[in-house]
Amino acid sequence: NEAERVDALNRIIHLRMMTGRMKSVFLKCFTDDHVSVRYTAAKGAGELKFADGDVIESLLARISDDHSHKVKAAAIEALAEIGVVNEQIITQLVWSAQYQQDAQVRGAACLVLAMLKVDREDVVNTLRDRLTADADNSVKKASTQALQMLGLKPEKDASLILAIKEAVKKLGSKDAILASIINAESSSNDNDLLASYPGTAGSFEQSQLRSRESRVSVVSRGELKTREKTSDSMRSLSHLWPVASRVLDKEKEIQAKKEKIQAILSAHENKVPTTKYLWRKDTPTKA
Repeated sequence: NEAERVDALNRIIHLRMMTGRMKSVFLKCFTDDHVSVRYTAAKGAGELKFADGDVIESLLARISDDHSHKVKAAAIEALAEIGVVNEQIITQLVWSAQYQQDAQVRGAACLVLAMLKVDREDVVNTLRDRLTADADNSVKKASTQALQMLGLKPEKDASLILAIKEAVKKLGSKDAILASIINAESSSNDNDLLASYPGTAGSFEQSQLRSRESRVSVVSRGELKTREKTSDSMRSLSHLWPVASRVLDKEKEIQAKKEKIQAILSAHENKVPTTKYLWRKDTPTKA
């Protein structure tokens, strides 16, 4: 029964020895109907550091096919204990880090890739992607730890990329976030442009006051007086009009920022691999 099989596996693990007959029984446990038996077999393979081809194949099968996330995670962790690295193992771990449904399994795959010291470009890109795109914080934490274990550190622009990613999620589309940023920039620049002219606020208030005075003077002092006041008001407003070149410069600045944001979002959307995107390795400086 289930309990007897688990007990037998624990005895084999405790003895730390494996005969041919014991191996045959051990392999059958990977396909047992009971989750506890499959889980114990996966954990035992790691504790025994059983670098046997049949055992590794059984572990990979559990990672891809088992319906229990506990068994999947245990099989992934066993690969780290065994320490064998080949293309089949790397491919399975990269796929698991990206597409396994359970966060515990994705996080385990990220960490085991680092524990096996697999630092090739596609693996690092996968870890970066999990850090920025995964919805589960535990996976993001595992990705961060894995990148650090591989000797990488965050770039200065990492916070900008993460902020844009979060904004895109909240607003729902790239166009929405662009519109929001540009509108904010336009509002800020309009205020800056108005503030750049000395005495603007006070002069504007004075012009409003003079305008009201002129309307009163129509009744009290006659049309001639009104025209004089209106002329004075127009002269007082003349210095408020922004210089055309300043307006054009501001518009160019806004457009340049818009293009930069579009480039950042497009680069991330297309997932173009670069050596200095979010995380990079330290390079020794020459003396």
